[in-house]
Amino acid sequence: MRKGFGALFFIIAVFFIAAPFAFYITSIRSGPEVRGASTSGYPEGFSIVVNSSQGTWDLYQYGCADLDECRNSLFSGKKVSMTSGGATKSYTLPFAVAPDSQDIKYVKYFVKPGWGSAQRTFSVNSGKFTGVETTEFEPEGKRVNVLIVPVEAFTAPHFMAGSFSD
Repeated sequence: MRKGFGALFFIIAVFFIAAPFAFYITSIRSGPEVRGASTSGYPEGFSIVVNSSQGTWDLYQYGCADLDECRNSLFSGKKVSMTSGGATKSYTLPFAVAPDSQDIKYVKYFVKPGWGSAQRTFSVNSGKFTGVETTEFEPEGKRVNVLIVPVEAFTAPHFMAGSFSD
C-alpha cells in the first residue's frame, strides 16, 4: 500500500468544486420563496408629506380643544410631538393614532426650519378630507403655514392630509 495524501487532496478538491454547483442547482429549484416581515400599510389615519431641499426641518404637532384654540396662535394648544429630519423629498409621516387626550378635537401641524438651517417658509397643500383646513401665522415676522386636522381623521380610511414644501 502506498502512503500519500493524493487521494485525500483529490476528494477535498472535488468537494470544493462540486459544492457551489450543488448549491446553485438547489437554489434554482426552490423557487421564489421570500421570508421576512411584511407591511400591510395603514388601514386608518392619514399621512403628511415633507419636502425639504434646503436643510433640516421640524414638524410640530399640537392638540387643540376646538378650532378657535388652533387658530389663536402658532403655539396654542397642547404640544403632542415634534419630528425632525434633514433634506428630503417626499418624506411621508403616517399618523394612525389620535393624541391620548379626551379634550383634543383638532390637531394642528406646522413645519419650521431646523436648528442651524437656512430660514425659509414651508408652503402647505391640504388634502381633500372634510374638516382639514390651512391657516397662516406670522410670529416674529416670519410666515408659518399650518395644517389643522380634526381627530375624526384618525379613524377614517387612510388618506393624504397634506404636504409641506420649502
